[in-house]
Amino acid sequence: MVEKNGTNLDRKELEILPDPSNDIPPENTRKCYELVHNLTISMNHLRTILDEMENVTDYIKARYKGVEVSDLMKKVEELRSRITPERLTPDGSNILNRMNWLFNQVRKNSDKPTLAQQKWIEYLIKQAEQVTVEWKELSDSINSRK
Repeated sequence: MVEKNGTNLDRKELEILPDPSNDIPPENTRKCYELVHNLTISMNHLRTILDEMENVTDYIKARYKGVEVSDLMKKVEELRSRITPERLTPDGSNILNRMNWLFNQVRKNSDKPTLAQQKWIEYLIKQAEQVTVEWKELSDSINSRK
């Protein structure tokens, strides 16, 4: 028995069993969870990068002059637009929006995602990783000027 704020609490372990009316193998549910989990981590990381990009504008203007400001802002905007562009187009680069769409499709399932969903998730996570590497390099070069 545990006491918390003057109240005695009984702690018991629970075993969560699959729904017996559902014949989905537990491995499929795990696969779904893993993909959604990895997708969520990647989406949150991209949102952090977008926040960093918002905050870097004043820093660039304070530390750089003339053409350098324009060039750096253009590079930041190019990376930002790959994550989430101003205007969405079917063939455009919009990593975060596509991730959001897939997240909403896959998270509703107990079964593993379709092969196409799995491939898209893997592809978009790789795209996010590439943008992350490019942002780190650009951010490091921007912040190197003291």
